[in-house]
Amino acid sequence: MLAEHEMQAMRRQSLPLLVGATALALGLTAIPAMHQDGGAARDQQRVVALLEIDRAIHAYEELHGEPPDHVPDPQAGGWETTRDGFFLDLLVRDGLLTERLLDPVNDEQLQFRYHRYEPDLYGTEKPFYVLALTGFEDEGTVDQLPPIRTRTSFGGRDWGLEFPLVLTSR
Repeated sequence: MLAEHEMQAMRRQSLPLLVGATALALGLTAIPAMHQDGGAARDQQRVVALLEIDRAIHAYEELHGEPPDHVPDPQAGGWETTRDGFFLDLLVRDGLLTERLLDPVNDEQLQFRYHRYEPDLYGTEKPFYVLALTGFEDEGTVDQLPPIRTRTSFGGRDWGLEFPLVLTSR
């Protein structure tokens, strides 16, 4: 049997371990909440950046009479992504953006996509573009979006069914 002074010594030694384990457990449970808050903040950045890119593309259309060209990426189904960003370079070159605006994560799953379609492809008389966001990190972001008036379908194809946020030529 342990003497009283030995029991007290063991308690003193185990107290820091208990406090450390508790702090670690609390920290680990806070990580998903912090990630969610970070994800929601990045989702806001995504929407703001996408709207700014859309504004710049409209200005480009006014300046040049048509939307910027795009360089199709076969790995993205023919879309140009912000991982490459040729269309962004055109907008920066013309002074319509001060810098290339990218998705805050800008990886294989979360990115902006851009496609310029030629006339007659979807029953249009002039070229048009589709600018899309591939996803949000926080599922609640879609429900919190302000109403954005944009046409999401041309000639029977509705890009609004393919992406959570779509902006197009007016």
